[in-house]
Amino acid sequence: MPQRRIIQIACNAASITSLAAGFALAGLWLGAGVAAAAALAWLVSRGRIFGGWNSTVLVMTTGLAAVGLLLGAGPTWMIFGATFALGGWDLGLLDRSLTSAMDHSTRRLEIRHLRSLALALVPGALAAIAGTGIHFQVSLGVMIVLALLALFGIDRVWRGLSSGK
Repeated sequence: MPQRRIIQIACNAASITSLAAGFALAGLWLGAGVAAAAALAWLVSRGRIFGGWNSTVLVMTTGLAAVGLLLGAGPTWMIFGATFALGGWDLGLLDRSLTSAMDHSTRRLEIRHLRSLALALVPGALAAIAGTGIHFQVSLGVMIVLALLALFGIDRVWRGLSSGK
């Protein structure tokens, strides 16, 4: 079994577990049950050829995380649930596109994709979790400068990963 499939299954399991735990810890047992039922939807989406079903399950899972936030479930659990759902969805699309051919260049493409996915998901999830506990006001001009600096930094990291350094 290719590494991308193993990581996809782990992401999907972590997503459902995070959502169910967040709902259960908040005492929202109906939400925990719906999160557990979402696991069945992920399993069904793995067997489908139609790629839209996988996207539908992603929307359902992230929607469930948003509802959890609105109902007072732990934001960290909901953020992890949505983040892992996004990772599982992305790897599902990658697996669907690479299933037909598996050679050395495809393996390099898979490794590069996994690196870029980690580069996107890990800092984003950490920033979202850190943002739940930090409250301050920043002017629009400062926000624009910070966003440009972040984009420049991401570009430099991306170029570094692409060149193999």
